[in-house]
Amino acid sequence: MHRQQGTNTRGQIFTVEDGVVVVEWYSFGEDVAYEFAVQVRFDQTGQTRLAAELDLPKTPAPETLVDILEERFGSYHAVREFADNKGVPYELRRDMQP
Repeated sequence: MHRQQGTNTRGQIFTVEDGVVVVEWYSFGEDVAYEFAVQVRFDQTGQTRLAAELDLPKTPAPETLVDILEERFGSYHAVREFADNKGVPYELRRDMQP
C-alpha cells in the first residue's frame, strides 16, 4: 500500500485489492467536520482501458499499474479526472459518516 498523508488524517492511498487497482482519498479524525473515504476501483476491464489511454504497450500487472498511476498522476483527483475524461470505467465507492 502506498500512502501519501498530509497533515493530521487526510491523504490518499494507491493500492491493489484482490487484483483491483484502488485509488482512495480519505479524511478522518476529530479535526474534521465529517469522516469520509472515496475510492475509484479499476477491475480488469478498467485496467485494460487505462493502459490503452496511457499508451502502454500492454496491460501491466495491477501492482505495476498502480505504481504507474501514482507516479504519473500523484493524486486521487487527477486519476479520477483522467478516467472520467477518457471514459475509463471504474467503480466508485463512498463511505461518509458525520
